[in-house]
Amino acid sequence: VPFDRLHRAIAYQRSKGATAAVPFGTRRNVYDDKYEWACHSLFPTELGEQRVLIGARTAGCSLPYSSALLNISAMSFGALSSRAVLALSTGARLGNFSHNTGEGGVSHAHVEGGAALVWNIGTGYFGCGTGSMTRRFDPELFVQNAAKASMIEIKLSQGAKPAHGGMLP
Repeated sequence: VPFDRLHRAIAYQRSKGATAAVPFGTRRNVYDDKYEWACHSLFPTELGEQRVLIGARTAGCSLPYSSALLNISAMSFGALSSRAVLALSTGARLGNFSHNTGEGGVSHAHVEGGAALVWNIGTGYFGCGTGSMTRRFDPELFVQNAAKASMIEIKLSQGAKPAHGGMLP
């Protein structure tokens, strides 16, 4: 089978000792001097706490939240073991940043770790809904779990699963 133009160009680049890897998903020149990114370090320097106050300028917000700029993003409890969630939550508490619960709801491991929780509420209403076949919002369950969270994130849609993975309502 003949090579298409893209794969032939990659083979030519590699044979000339040029870039061996081609970035997936970007056409930007990531090797340009003007390209900026966050570079991980095994030995970071002290920068002090960098935080942003969420809700401070919003009328009616009685409890603004001081959030770190880097936090643990949403990973559902269903995708991780309770020990992994406990380790992430404990690390977030020790590092003074938040832990997003993901769509799986607030679990005992999230609470036990002691991190500031961002409760992710998605279309499945996990942690604030009842019913197995048809999920319905439960205000009492919502209030009970909201007391454990520093912030609530409402997921309006998901664009990562068209034609692959789970089926979204």
